[in-house]
Parts: sequence; structure tokens; C-alpha cells
Amino acid sequence: MKALHQMTNTDKAKLLADLFPDETENIIEAIQSKCNYLREHETELRKTWDSGFMPFMFWLDLAADAEKAIKKYRYNMVKSSKVFSDQLFFGHIALFTNDCIASYAAKQDKRPKFQKAVDLIFNP
Repeated sequence: MKALHQMTNTDKAKLLADLFPDETENIIEAIQSKCNYLREHETELRKTWDSGFMPFMFWLDLAADAEKAIKKYRYNMVKSSKVFSDQLFFGHIALFTNDCIASYAAKQDKRPKFQKAVDLIFNP
């Protein structure tokens, strides 16, 4: 196994999915939910977007890419940590999906080990 600081986003997502396979489907749901929220509130979010890091349209494009991947590979993502990580955490899409995982983990008060694992793996 690679050292954590040598892992790519894909490696980190695969590790998390291997450690917590029962969370994979919930993570996919959280990503889908965030995509839906962005789509439904696009107009108001566009007006209040204050990230100097990236334009709002780029964030929307990443969400759309995540939705396409989920629509096409959802069944296989739930069954395979490799498919999950390869489809949702490769390239720029990982900016969006990493944010989704962090948001999802922050809400898991009854799963402190999961929260700690997300923090350790994605925020070394």
C-alpha cells in the first residue's frame, strides 16, 4: 500500500470504500443529492457564488459529470470500490466529489470512525 501522502484521489476513495463498503451507496446518494440541489437552486447560487478558486459554471460542470457517471455506473459503483473510485474521483471531478464526501461525513454523528477516516484520508 502507498503512503497516504502518495495516494491519488482515486486511491483515497478506493481505500475509504474498502474500509466502509456499507457507506458507498450512501456516499453516492449524497453526491446525487448535492447535484440535485445545485440544479434546483442554480439561479440563486449563481448570484451568491463567492469562490475565487473556480467559476460557478465549472462547479456545475463537475456536478453534471458526477451525475452522468452515477447514472451510467451506479450499480457497479455500489458493488466495486474500484469502479466507485475510478468513476467519481479521477481528474477534476474529484474536486466536487471530495467536497461531497467531506459534507456527508460531517453529518455522520453516529459514525465517528467514518468521520475520522474521511478526515485522515482526505485531509492528511
